[in-house]
Amino acid sequence: MAKTLNTEEVSDLKTFQAVSLIFSILFLFVVGNGYYNLFLTKIGSYALVVALLLAALAWLLAKLIGSNKGKIFGNLPLFFLLLIISSVGVFNAMMLNLEGKTIYTEAIDDAENQFVTLRAASKDLITEEILLKITAIEDKREKFLDEVKNPLNCGQGPVAIQRAQELKALLPAFQMLSNPAGSKSCDKTPIGEDSPVIINYRSSINALLYNHPDLVKARYKENQEFISKIETETNAAQEQLKDLLTYVNSGDSLLKDSNINGKLLKSARGRLEEISTNYANLAVELKNYAPKSELLMNLNITDARSLGEWSQLINLIVHRLDKPPTYVYFGLSVFFDWILIYLFARLSSLKAILKQQNPKANIPNSGIPSAWQDH
Repeated sequence: MAKTLNTEEVSDLKTFQAVSLIFSILFLFVVGNGYYNLFLTKIGSYALVVALLLAALAWLLAKLIGSNKGKIFGNLPLFFLLLIISSVGVFNAMMLNLEGKTIYTEAIDDAENQFVTLRAASKDLITEEILLKITAIEDKREKFLDEVKNPLNCGQGPVAIQRAQELKALLPAFQMLSNPAGSKSCDKTPIGEDSPVIINYRSSINALLYNHPDLVKARYKENQEFISKIETETNAAQEQLKDLLTYVNSGDSLLKDSNINGKLLKSARGRLEEISTNYANLAVELKNYAPKSELLMNLNITDARSLGEWSQLINLIVHRLDKPPTYVYFGLSVFFDWILIYLFARLSSLKAILKQQNPKANIPNSGIPSAWQDH
């Protein structure tokens, strides 16, 4: 007489079949999503096929291990292969969906700091000694011009002559103009900053300043022009970085669709690369001006550059080893594998028990052909 199946174990089997089905869908989605976004930029529409194949392979490996009597320890090579396949998918999915914005925010903050450092390094091109000399000459220039503007003596009085001599001591080639304001009106009308004589004096003094032997030797004019260029480029880059930060934070994740260039990630990476190229060019120029400068030659955007790139995944992992989420995501990968193996093992065990109770009984299944069945 055939034994009746234990209703509690039959109920457990149905419950585990339902849970296994739901978890399998979650497992396939997470692993597949990670691989899809990992290969999307390289192989386009084929990424979906590759992602599904790799996710299905991981699922089949978990089923094989769970259904086998040896379980994990009896199938270590298969288990390690499962870990490798699933961890890449899970890690990439977690990094893109949960860490992507953080990685780009860190990269943008670092880039802003590096541009600040670049600006500061460029200002070091002009030494303190040269700055003091320039300040002294400019101070004497302004004192002299203040006297030239004096309507009482038209820049020809004893104080003006004294100021001119002080300026000449610093700029030997400097010469005063004769009756610069004109004899008819200089005693009545103050000379303004925009008057020809002031413009003439200021222009000639500045020319003498830039051609001072010490400044020529120190390449002051060239350095000052380059510093102005760095200032302009740095200000523009910082504005671009602010806009990029706003752009990155405009979506829930970097996988959001963008109207500019496909996925938000792809567009953000392109913009960051453009800023990085600009920085590298400026750093090379600065290195030519100051060979001993210890300035970093490239922006520190390795993590942002590696995110979502299959060929840079190892670099991303190595660079993020100091971040707790990295270990959490790997832990999740192992957890996903272990749970799936456990579910298959439990299904296999329950079906074996029910078979022992009644070999001829019709064991309940999930309705998925061969998915939960032993052959």
